[in-house]
Amino acid sequence: MKKTLMLSIASLSAIAAGLSISNISFAGALACTGYSVEHPDANCFSASFCAMQNTCTTPKRWEVSDFITTRGNHTALVTGLRPNGGTLTCRACSVTKEGFAVGCTEQVALSVVDIDTQFTVGTVNVPDFGGLFVTCEMSRGARYDSVNF
Repeated sequence: MKKTLMLSIASLSAIAAGLSISNISFAGALACTGYSVEHPDANCFSASFCAMQNTCTTPKRWEVSDFITTRGNHTALVTGLRPNGGTLTCRACSVTKEGFAVGCTEQVALSVVDIDTQFTVGTVNVPDFGGLFVTCEMSRGARYDSVNF
């Protein structure tokens, strides 16, 4: 719970920073608007047309977050690539304006191999003035392209 709370507070901070810099839309976010949760290993990610690929030898996490202008249920759809033998698993969480997580989906794994594919991470209920973040665990070679909600 403490880890989720810390993660959600960090996520909302990233939301505020991302909105002021990139002015991203609530409808979706390219991978390049997110950030690596393991900051010292951020150099393990390589960008290609805003797709972020894990080039580290160990699994890493990439996260994208945003404010939501309309409260209610929002379904997160992630587009990514999982290399044969690798993994790409994601979950979505909603947070209050104060940064408290109010609901998260279970981890969902991309089942398609070696093809850029969109998959549903789940639906979360976002409160008034809340936010949503999607976090993905990526094995070596996995790529995160975008998220829509």
